[in-house]
Amino acid sequence: MARRNLRDYMSFRNMVTPRIIELLFLISIFVSIVSGLYVIFVKNSIVINVNYKTLIGLGLILIGPIISRIYCEVLILFFRMNETLTELKNLESNNAKRLNKIIKRQKSLMSERAL
Repeated sequence: MARRNLRDYMSFRNMVTPRIIELLFLISIFVSIVSGLYVIFVKNSIVINVNYKTLIGLGLILIGPIISRIYCEVLILFFRMNETLTELKNLESNNAKRLNKIIKRQKSLMSERAL
């Protein structure tokens, strides 16, 4: 089992990028929360108008992870499509093999009946 996983990894059948995208999503959540808290609590933060500091900080904390999630989902969508197409290809290959066996069996039965 481990050899096959390594073989799949080396032949690019197993994708590593979706896992990296998930890790980047977690990092982006952390960065959104920390930057939101920074804007809210630090006196000399980037925000010029003090009245909107809390609103902008909460916006970063609440909207930042949502935007990151949408972006990561779009990226992972391509990998999921690839996995689904690979599964369909394997299914079609298996069905074609079964169909060939059935056709051969039918031909042999028909030739036996003809004799």
